[in-house]
Amino acid sequence: MKASVFIPCSVDQYSAETGFNLIKLLQSLDVEVCYNENQTCCGKVAYFEGDKETAKLLAEQFMSCHRGADYIIGCSSSCLAYMKRYYANLFVNSGYHNTFAEYLKRLYDITDFIVHVLKKQSVDAVFNHKVAMVDDISTRNDYGLYNEPRLLLENVKGLTLIELKDSNISCGHANMFASTFEPISTELARRKVQDAINKGAEYITSTDMGCLLHLQSYINKAKLPISCKHIVDILVSNE
Repeated sequence: MKASVFIPCSVDQYSAETGFNLIKLLQSLDVEVCYNENQTCCGKVAYFEGDKETAKLLAEQFMSCHRGADYIIGCSSSCLAYMKRYYANLFVNSGYHNTFAEYLKRLYDITDFIVHVLKKQSVDAVFNHKVAMVDDISTRNDYGLYNEPRLLLENVKGLTLIELKDSNISCGHANMFASTFEPISTELARRKVQDAINKGAEYITSTDMGCLLHLQSYINKAKLPISCKHIVDILVSNE
């Protein structure tokens, strides 16, 4: 089984270790991994800011970089949700439409891939901490990802999974929302983080790097006793 890994710009620029851990995790599950150094941004921000031409160029680049793989595996679920929901729409009435539809059948978040393709519920990770799960709303709505990361976390040895209230409410980072509506975005982050702290969590995790970067920024500014950690980094842990 051959998988091409998609490392989004949020991971590449701010948490390269998570990208390396994605590869490490797949290799530990006996998946042959390839990485194309020419891959770039998925184009999500360009699309939602109305720059459809740039979004098309980035979508074509994505297709070129991942040609030939059995599966395409990513570790930032809002990017994957955007691609699954909107990529084919960029090429309606063009020769690319059906091509993208075929690509998207092979596109998976790492937790979805482990649970539904590899048919595994445990990856033998150890993480002796209390962890709060935060959902990215676009991931829930456009991808349908919800149970898979929880199933894997519940089977991490030593990990206590904490569910937060209002899991269907955004953490506040979505695309340009955080910069356009900063006070609202900050308050949404505050509520997520405070709920996690009130319930005794030591870490906040998610399948989406954008959400974690947003929450970690609030944590750093407020100097709070909690940290964010991507689910991939937990699934390769042995502490």
